[in-house]
Amino acid sequence: MQTNNPIFTPRKKLSHEVPDWIKDNPTFFITINTLPRGKNNLIHSNIIEAIKNSWKLYQSKDMVYIEHLLLMPDHLHILITFNNVPMIKTVRQWKRFITRKTKLEWQPDFFDHRIRHDESLSEKVSYIFNNPVRKGFVKNPTDWKYQWIRGMQELSEFI
Repeated sequence: MQTNNPIFTPRKKLSHEVPDWIKDNPTFFITINTLPRGKNNLIHSNIIEAIKNSWKLYQSKDMVYIEHLLLMPDHLHILITFNNVPMIKTVRQWKRFITRKTKLEWQPDFFDHRIRHDESLSEKVSYIFNNPVRKGFVKNPTDWKYQWIRGMQELSEFI
């Protein structure tokens, strides 16, 4: 959103492309928001199942590996590795699929951050895991049942 207010500078649109000099398939922290924001758009059984099953399918085709996926009412966080498939195309196709299946609306685009080292990974895992606590939905992060880890396994298998 551009503004004429001199206090705010317009946001620069950043590319989702991985630089050529990155040789391995890096892990990304991605946030995808729904529309409208502030409303429970995701925590419905049919949408939960569609999201869970679609990422399991992508993973079974060896397109991605999911380290952590967490659904919040109006957005999702995912730590994901793309296995030689383009990130932007894969995310866009996934969003289109979910929209067709559930009529869910997404904000255009998404936020991504390439994980560069173990410290960054542990920070992102902590951020994702504690998101429901920060928002006041649960007192303990393990009580939030709308999350999957290490290849889309149920969190309860690791607790």
